[in-house]
Amino acid sequence: MRRAPKHDAKVGSPVATLKSNKKRSEELVERLNRHPEFRDKVEELLDIADNKSGDANKADDAEDLIWEELREMGQRIFQDWAQRKHDRVVEESENRKELSRKEKKGSTGTRR
Repeated sequence: MRRAPKHDAKVGSPVATLKSNKKRSEELVERLNRHPEFRDKVEELLDIADNKSGDANKADDAEDLIWEELREMGQRIFQDWAQRKHDRVVEESENRKELSRKEKKGSTGTRR
């Protein structure tokens, strides 16, 4: 059974939309500042979209440049994600008392 969407008097009003857009923009800037390498890539994408360098004479050129930037950005995102995940798993396992680090044995056995 589908529910009818809740009605909000503020939705659609110019003031509510402006506040919502401003808040979203502030949140985006805050997130990009936590990841400066992504902020730089987003700026590069915007430069391509604006054809700031003048390298894109045709839409195909701009598309190729954007896809290359997105591939590099995606690779970096996944590398960073994997590193954060690894760090979190290591930290969690070090904090668990039932898991103890295994020490390498000092001897190979009994003497002859």
